[in-house]
Amino acid sequence: MKDLVKVASQNLVGIFLDIDIPEPARKVDLAEFGINVAELSANALVEIEGAKLIDPKDLTKFRTIKQRMWRAYSQPGLKFMGGRAMSRPTALQLCKVLDECIAEANLEKKSFTDSFFTRAKAWAEQHPQHKEALTKALSNVGNIGERIKFNYLPFPIGILDDQDSPLNAKIETQIEGLADELFRKNSARATEIWEQSFMSEAPAGKGEVKSARMSVRASCLKPICELRDNFVDLAFIDDRAEPVVSYINHVLGALPPEGPFEGRDLSSLQMLLMMLRNADMTKQVGEMLRGGKSCNEADAWVAPFLGFQPKKAEVAAQSVGILPASRQPGLLFDLPAVDVAPDVRAGFSMPGMDAVVPGSSGSAGFSIPLIF
Repeated sequence: MKDLVKVASQNLVGIFLDIDIPEPARKVDLAEFGINVAELSANALVEIEGAKLIDPKDLTKFRTIKQRMWRAYSQPGLKFMGGRAMSRPTALQLCKVLDECIAEANLEKKSFTDSFFTRAKAWAEQHPQHKEALTKALSNVGNIGERIKFNYLPFPIGILDDQDSPLNAKIETQIEGLADELFRKNSARATEIWEQSFMSEAPAGKGEVKSARMSVRASCLKPICELRDNFVDLAFIDDRAEPVVSYINHVLGALPPEGPFEGRDLSSLQMLLMMLRNADMTKQVGEMLRGGKSCNEADAWVAPFLGFQPKKAEVAAQSVGILPASRQPGLLFDLPAVDVAPDVRAGFSMPGMDAVVPGSSGSAGFSIPLIF
């Protein structure tokens, strides 16, 4: 893992996002304006404290900019120490987006500040007995726009120059955890894609029960490609990531140029998504391909664990104990979304070795035949 830390130091950049939009006070802070409350009558006190120097609507544009920045910031890279870690090229692209948002926020700040002082001066004119104190106080308030903060901080990720520093052990642990975070993030994203594109809505009156779609549109490939690109962007933090990219390309490359995808093509996508939903299985496939196995051999290994029977792989399927299609207990389209059972994760093995197979005797898993 020392090599990972070294590579990370050369390729990774962390980014912290720092945004603060203060909520407007419900009433004017008289002390901030140097007003002695004891000098005010009860009516004047209510009138002044009720003044709105900051209209909540004036902050709407800032909130919109904040949402855009967080949306752009949350997509690339991985969570890391309260910020996000990503490759340097991705960080440069993100910084361009963030800089554009900050420039827009700065322009809005000027408009907001001008509006505030115009409203404050008008308020002072309405209370001539306190005009001098208010005018003086306004000159000391400074630029209220500075309280609204839009900023970000890039920072290097790597060990300290002092190789013997005990601090390096903690840094190395955090960097090594990025590999697991990469597979975990993509597993969660694959589950989202599965639910959004491959499962139909629950029929009325049937609660949360959903069924798998018998046809999916070509638009479902876009999020899958984005998931693949995340592996590409951070392939240097785990040497199993690049083989996984090859496997994804292997599946997508066998699809027709246009959708909708049905039958065998749909089953291939379903098997791909179900594999990606399980981080442990995805790592295992990457390990197989890195060790010299082909994508077709990976197909033959993955399919039985997910209850599929791959084409032209009956011998390989039988070697890991998959049930014949005629003995499968159900069709994919009759089943709700499912995860690989925990006992399957514990029973991973390479082809030719004993394996726990969902749907087989003694297993608590499920079985799904390939639909042609």
